[in-house]
Amino acid sequence: MKPLLLPALALLAVPLHAQYDLLIHNARVLDGAGNPWFHAGVAVKDGRIAAVGQLAGARAAMEIDAKRRILAPGFIDVHT
Repeated sequence: MKPLLLPALALLAVPLHAQYDLLIHNARVLDGAGNPWFHAGVAVKDGRIAAVGQLAGARAAMEIDAKRRILAPGFIDVHT
């Protein structure tokens, strides 16, 4: 049993690879097209929106729980 303990602990020490830089989950997403909001997550990679939808199992360097707040990804301020 002892010979297996060290390799098992080594596996636990390996950090999980982050797919995204930022993951915002548990949000009510508005798409800006007049559709009703939908419950989803938004993932960002290299400063761009990489995915919107049910992102169960996705990993990110930073994860934020939106706590069912409204999120409108992709909106830009045309006045700047």
